[in-house]
Order: sequence, then structure tokens, then C-alpha cells
Amino acid sequence: MTKWKSFSVETRREAIDALTRFLVDCGSIGTAHDEQILSPEGDPADPIPPPPEIAKLTAYFPADTDLHALKADLLAFIPVLEESFGAGVAKFAGATEITDTGWAENWKEHFKPVGVSRRLVIRPSWEAYEAQGGETILIIDPGQAFGTGTHETTQMCLQIIDDLYASEPHPRHVLDVGTG
Repeated sequence: MTKWKSFSVETRREAIDALTRFLVDCGSIGTAHDEQILSPEGDPADPIPPPPEIAKLTAYFPADTDLHALKADLLAFIPVLEESFGAGVAKFAGATEITDTGWAENWKEHFKPVGVSRRLVIRPSWEAYEAQGGETILIIDPGQAFGTGTHETTQMCLQIIDDLYASEPHPRHVLDVGTG
């Protein structure tokens, strides 16, 4: 299992970029800050109000990072921030150790082969699947470029392609006019 450390700062929104730069210079491998206002039920508030003045910025560091030294560096940097953004611009909010339980791989268990037309089946490369009675298997791994293959538009396009190739004569040319 991989271990990481997180380090959080409460800050005014206008100082997020400066604090992010500071934390990256201190060795942060990534940062995140709260963006979305949620209703009490956890759904986006409607209408979405303006963001709160104070945001929580969390930076992630390798497991061997000395959080006490990092906090001391932050406390020394806050007066520099205050010169640009005014008093009370930031304060230390907390730090913790995070154990990665394999999330980078565990998400794959949710993606199984899926039939998208009469003859086309999309399967991720890590899933075994034998074609049944005339099926064609498309091996596509879910990701940002293609997605999962389960989006309605993707499935409709694949169904049309399947229908076209089921007709006689088969199309000889295909024009991809996608917008991606």
C-alpha cells in the first residue's frame, strides 16, 4: 500500500494560487480546493450561490515529508502572503497520513463487458470474455479519451454501425466526423 500525507490550509480565495505555488515549491505532488457549494442533501445548491470567501486548500505530499517542518515553513510564509492579501489571509487547518488502498486499480472492478448492439460487445482489456454467436468484441479501456462505451450517444453510433454492416452490400467507406 502506498502512503501519502495531506496538508490543509484555510485561505481567502484570492490567495489560492499563491498558496498553491508555495506548496508545490515545498514538494506537493498535487493540490485540491473546494469549489462547489452543496445543499444539505449533498446536491449542488440551486441557484448556485457565490463561493464562500474562505476556501480549504489541501496539498498532497510523499509519505516521507516532514509535516512539522512544512507547517513551520507555512507559518513563516503567511506574513509574506499578508503583505499582498491583507491580515488573516491563511491559517493552518490540519494534516494527516493517507493510506492508498489501491483506488488507482480498484475502480476497474466496476467495468465489465457490455453488449452495445446485436453483435458488438465492449470489454476492457482486463476482463475475460468469449464472443458468443457472431459477436464482435471491441477492446476499449475506460478513460478520459473514450470513456466507458456506455454513453447513450456512443451506443447509438455503434448500433448504427452494426446495422450498416448487417446490410448488403457492406459500406466500403466510413467518415468519422466526431467533435472530440
